[in-house]
Amino acid sequence: MKKLMLMPSCRPDGLATFLRSLADTPALADWELGIYAQAYTPDQKDAIRDSYGAERITRVIYRDDRLAPYMARAECYAAWSDVDVWASLDDDMECLPGMTNYQAPLKWLEANPLTGVISCNWIKSEALFRRARYEQTFLPQALVNMSGGQIYTRQMVDIILRNPILPYLFCDIQVALLAYLEGLTNYRFLGSLLIHRIMGKGGLKTMFQTQKMELPDPRWLPVKPSRPVYGPDNNYYMPDSSQLTVAARERHERRLAERLQEIGNAQEA
Repeated sequence: MKKLMLMPSCRPDGLATFLRSLADTPALADWELGIYAQAYTPDQKDAIRDSYGAERITRVIYRDDRLAPYMARAECYAAWSDVDVWASLDDDMECLPGMTNYQAPLKWLEANPLTGVISCNWIKSEALFRRARYEQTFLPQALVNMSGGQIYTRQMVDIILRNPILPYLFCDIQVALLAYLEGLTNYRFLGSLLIHRIMGKGGLKTMFQTQKMELPDPRWLPVKPSRPVYGPDNNYYMPDSSQLTVAARERHERRLAERLQEIGNAQEA
């Protein structure tokens, strides 16, 4: 089984920090690491190749300009079709040795084929470590975000590639929404913890200032305007499960029933 951690990166310093932390995290030693490197200068490319832990990078796509993360990940899904399980990550993450471990989600996905996305646990900074909830618990949740990495199988990737590939503002929520609409159940897993320094300098904030992003389909998930903090066009609060429409919930239940029927028919055959 091929397992790949996928990281769209436009911040070489962040990637270098992640590589150092990954080198000290033996629980992830059997995962490959694929990088979608955007707008790296030649010097930055050389620095990453020579950085501590760079041997963990087994696949790379370089792009001269910047592409929205949802679209960058989709390009990797299509290019690396031999991967069975994906861990979707950001380049503002740091592993916590002894606490970042995707083994339990792997076992869960194998035992529960009606799972869509598993979102692992996270803290924003070291100062929040003592307040973190860390236990071997899976909590079902209709919509889950990037948090400590989103893990899913080829089943989920195929669903993504069947749908429009657009520059979604809430790229992680879009993945979870597609899973939900296909009758799959998403989960938060509290037993893997990492640091995710969200909305740091040079990441999505920069893209939000220059590019109009795509919102979820309002038939399924309307969003609420926020105060102007993300450029002229992208000022919306991240949606959550409570905002799913009746139509979305009905579709989830219908597709779940269809999937259960398919499983029953296969078992009888």
